[in-house]
Amino acid sequence: MSRLLDSSTRTRLETVAKRRKIVHAVEEPPPDEELAQEGPSCIWPEPYNHDSKAGLKMFLFDLCWTLNDAEKQIQQLPALPHLEAYADAWWECRQTGSTLIVEKSRRIVISWCDRACMLWAMGLQRERRIIAGITKQKAGLHVDRLAFVYEQIRKRNPDWNLALARVYQSQDVTGLIILPNGSKCERTEQDHTKLQGEGYAGVTIEELPLFRRPDKMIAQGGFIVQGSAGSIGGNVVAIANANPNPYWQELKPKVKEQFYG
Repeated sequence: MSRLLDSSTRTRLETVAKRRKIVHAVEEPPPDEELAQEGPSCIWPEPYNHDSKAGLKMFLFDLCWTLNDAEKQIQQLPALPHLEAYADAWWECRQTGSTLIVEKSRRIVISWCDRACMLWAMGLQRERRIIAGITKQKAGLHVDRLAFVYEQIRKRNPDWNLALARVYQSQDVTGLIILPNGSKCERTEQDHTKLQGEGYAGVTIEELPLFRRPDKMIAQGGFIVQGSAGSIGGNVVAIANANPNPYWQELKPKVKEQFYG
């Protein structure tokens, strides 16, 4: 099952991160580094540790701060109706292993909201996620957003004693973030053949219509989040802007039909 929400950015966050010292950047680790198995798997306190729509939305709108790309200001994620609807759909698709495709306009904070949803899930339990972008630089910027949101939470809630996240960079491009509980999110580029592996809890594809074959990216993402027999597995989220890409135009009506039909 797939879902599409219709609701008719870019900045060098790593520069901001370094200036504000919000990330701990080191060289990239071996790609086969295992998730940590020691310590608590959930790092969020009550009431943000409840795996529910209410728990997710409290986390988003109580705790999450973003960087306004246009004004370069740090702002709290607003509890707007379209973001609440997105959070509900995100949680439902995560619970059922369904694909969520969002067609959006600019400046409605959907990408930031999605990074915050990912962060919440990664803090609930140890898991692996991946963000795909049309270039490694653009994908790296979205991993930076995870680091930004996490560090804002850590600094604004000192009594929680959250440890620094480890953010790995190569040639000033972020490739991986690892939270204190061992959850990690990495990045990949637009070639669907590079979207490999198994056991991922989620795949997020940014700017889907700009990919050469958005249909193949969605399909390949579904393969790497497949669960074992009898389990739900992970889910795929794709974020799109209006675009004439014929493969996207062919894919979009099928998704709408499944969601609304």
